[in-house]
Amino acid sequence: MSEHAPRLALRDAFSNVQLRHLLLAYAGAAISEWAVWLAVLVYAQEQSGSGAAGWMALALLVPLVVAAPFAGRAFSGADPVGVLRMVFVGQGLTLAVAAALAAIDAPLMVLSVPAAVAIGGIAFVRPGQAVLTPGLVQTARELTTANLFVGYIDSACVLVGPILATACLAAGGAEATLGVCGLFAFGGALAAHGFRDRRQAGSGSAVTTVEGDTSSGHGSVDATPQRPSLWRVVKVLRGRDHVMVLLVVLGLQHLLMGVMGLMFVVLAVEELGMGSSGAGVLNIAFGVGAVASGLGATLLAGRGRLAPVVAGSVAAMAVATLALGLVDDVPAALVALAVAGFGRSLLDVTARMLLQRSVPPQYLSSVFAIIEVLTSVGLAIGTVYSQVMVSTAGATTGLVAFAVFLAAVLALAVGRVWEADRSADVPVVAVTLLKSMSAFAPLPPVALEAVARSSVERTFEAGSVLMREGDPGECYQAIAGGEVEVTIRDRAIRRLGRGDGAGDVALLSDGPRTATVTAVTRTHTLEIGREVFLLAVTGNESSLRAVHRQIEDFEF
Repeated sequence: MSEHAPRLALRDAFSNVQLRHLLLAYAGAAISEWAVWLAVLVYAQEQSGSGAAGWMALALLVPLVVAAPFAGRAFSGADPVGVLRMVFVGQGLTLAVAAALAAIDAPLMVLSVPAAVAIGGIAFVRPGQAVLTPGLVQTARELTTANLFVGYIDSACVLVGPILATACLAAGGAEATLGVCGLFAFGGALAAHGFRDRRQAGSGSAVTTVEGDTSSGHGSVDATPQRPSLWRVVKVLRGRDHVMVLLVVLGLQHLLMGVMGLMFVVLAVEELGMGSSGAGVLNIAFGVGAVASGLGATLLAGRGRLAPVVAGSVAAMAVATLALGLVDDVPAALVALAVAGFGRSLLDVTARMLLQRSVPPQYLSSVFAIIEVLTSVGLAIGTVYSQVMVSTAGATTGLVAFAVFLAAVLALAVGRVWEADRSADVPVVAVTLLKSMSAFAPLPPVALEAVARSSVERTFEAGSVLMREGDPGECYQAIAGGEVEVTIRDRAIRRLGRGDGAGDVALLSDGPRTATVTAVTRTHTLEIGREVFLLAVTGNESSLRAVHRQIEDFEF
């Protein structure tokens, strides 16, 4: 490998002990969020039936909604590390109390107090991680890699959390699940004990924003999320009915999550006869579908029309929910839940992409902030709906009715979704070029479109210099057409054409240009700025490996 090529970002990130511990602590909290929720609902089901489980689901959601507005502010003071440490200690103590209460079969109302406090504490972990990460890293590569792994963790916990809960419920009941999650929290507190936030020393580290995730299904990751001002939100939505409809459609996935939170338990115990651990099995099937949707999402980047995919995702959710309400055997229920999870996650990715295409860039942060509000609201409404239906008409009727509701919303909204798709400005040409380049092809679809949108089309006449040896590296040039010659110390090395790129060595090594690149013929390029290039490439392991291979193959 060339001496100018840096180490892999993955190695950089995991050689930073503090960053590694923060990511592990965050992973424990994210997994616990799903496992604790499931364990408490199963306990409520066993203690007092499905009605009590429904009210417990709503009670657990309330602390999350209440804590959310204060979570970001809590870490804006002089000692964010201390705040995170206290959050983890508080979670560990309350989960230990909840586990002890579950072990002695304490009344549900008694156990609900520490469980609700622990769930509320989880709302503080995400902003805490986002605020602390820039102060713990040493390089830009570490920061972008940390953002990448947060996305991986958020996606994986949808599956890992239910698996953990299922295993613990089968082995030792709700008390075992709560106890293990309490150990995760104490582990997080122990990890935070050694954190030293460099910003406290006046380093002035800036917080980096990453637009567009996927997998995760997360559309925008902002280390310091800002609440939208009223005038900006009004300006975004005024006269843009299709944007409002897209927000409503995007909110359907959160409604589904709220509904399923209780239905997992009721279906497993009362309808399918799977026992208490069966709720975890159903949740796992849902998570498998969600993870599988990530593979389908990779085909969406640069797609000219997303409306059919959005509509198909909602239709899949409706059909799967209807089937879940009608079937009475476990294999069919597992398949239906996998389809529902697939549709939900695919809807999250496609609707966010369509919003990104439809909303002016300067207003995207406001719109994505609204999405965060819709998340809590949708979960709350879905939970209340499921509780009412379970208590009155029954779980199967509730699922069938919700499927009809999804179909009705789809029928009413499909025209506006198509309108949003027609009015969207998709950089198809730029995305097509980037997808043909090994450095950018592995990027998730939303990230790939974000790079394309940030690029600038440039034209160089024959004889023009694209970059000069010894100059600082400020951009990357992706060659869209024409031919360029690469020279080092006036010696011709090779020629590059469409699908090749130049400028990566200086950007990755934070050093000067190592070669001069001159247009042989009239050449068209996509110019990608330094920050955008580094954020995209160093935040994706496959992309970074591809760039390193290119550097290794280049003979200096």
